[in-house]
Amino acid sequence: MNAAARPFNKQEATFYFLFAALLLLALAVAGLLVWALTPPSRSVYVGVVSDYPPRDSPYRVEAGGQTLWLVNLGHQFIALEPRNITARTACMVVWVEANRRFEDPCSADYFALDGAHLPAGVGSEVVGLRRYAVAVRSGELWVNLSAVTPPPTPLPAIYLGRTTDFPPQDAPYFVAAGERWLYLVNTGEEFIVLNPRFTIGNWDCFVAWIPSNKRFEDPCSGAKHTLTGKWIEQGLQYFQFRDLPPKDLTRYPLTIRFDELWVDLRAATPDP
Repeated sequence: MNAAARPFNKQEATFYFLFAALLLLALAVAGLLVWALTPPSRSVYVGVVSDYPPRDSPYRVEAGGQTLWLVNLGHQFIALEPRNITARTACMVVWVEANRRFEDPCSADYFALDGAHLPAGVGSEVVGLRRYAVAVRSGELWVNLSAVTPPPTPLPAIYLGRTTDFPPQDAPYFVAAGERWLYLVNTGEEFIVLNPRFTIGNWDCFVAWIPSNKRFEDPCSGAKHTLTGKWIEQGLQYFQFRDLPPKDLTRYPLTIRFDELWVDLRAATPDP
């Protein structure tokens, strides 16, 4: 025969009561901490999708008492903070259509259409314009001012033009890149940027494109290169260069973003 269950004495009841109270208090404190550390959502309505068709320049909009730059890339909406907050001055950036970029009049920093920092500016700690999360709900655009996303990877410094400005052809384009000139080649499969100067031995000369021969030729060393900058074996007609290893023309990295061509003159392909 089972013994009857022993009732709790006063001390045990007090202990369990205090334990339950402390547990409830801990849960309440944890909930308050989560609530306090979670930023409030500030989603603001900026319009309907049809109000902002895709284009290669930003829209300036007012949302929740705040000015924003809104960009429609065709496949994505981007909302940008209009101030360059990573610079000490935190000035408003402006879109300069002639240069196809945002410019900070205070720090002289430049930004691409998607807010990526262009190293042509002087700000060493600038990483890009701050982005806000954009949501499309039933054809309406909402921007969450409390949700910040990381800025995109910085772009190379020099803008060359649109891809449509340089259709494929069997000759190079001679284009300006800041204060320099470069050869730009569109083979139909890829774009290539070549340094027009060819250095070999103690010689450093500009190569010329010879349409009749369909190749680059160096008047100093006699070196010859294809349209894509590849070495042609019968180059180096002068004896003092014949023992030197062949060299292709120097290429610069090219980035295509939003149908725009950007070249990075700080990096070049090593000689073979």
